[in-house]
Amino acid sequence: MLFAEGDDIVLQSLTAAAPLAVPSIILFTICIVGVHMYVKIDKDSFEVIILTVSLRIEGIIHTLPQERLTDFMTESTHSYLPVTDASIYKLSDGALIAKTRFLSLSRKDVTLISPMSEVSK
Repeated sequence: MLFAEGDDIVLQSLTAAAPLAVPSIILFTICIVGVHMYVKIDKDSFEVIILTVSLRIEGIIHTLPQERLTDFMTESTHSYLPVTDASIYKLSDGALIAKTRFLSLSRKDVTLISPMSEVSK
């Protein structure tokens, strides 16, 4: 099967461990840049607040469509959590330390993570 740029592809998969489970569906798009072809996986993004021992980080995380935040945090095989459009604050006094378009945070340093929509100020 040949694919062209912009083709939307849908994959369905069932795990052998849970054959009666609802199949996971991943939508991705074929992208071509010059002579290189790559796959762009569609993701959901949402704003979160992350607390570490000394920092509060507000930013955006990207998950597979319909993936729960709990699953995203516990089932990942990656040691680091990618966060985009992040603002980093001191937890002690709320002072802004830095803003960055991307940071990679060690998952073991996360003490709390919550969707911004669930937090009332």
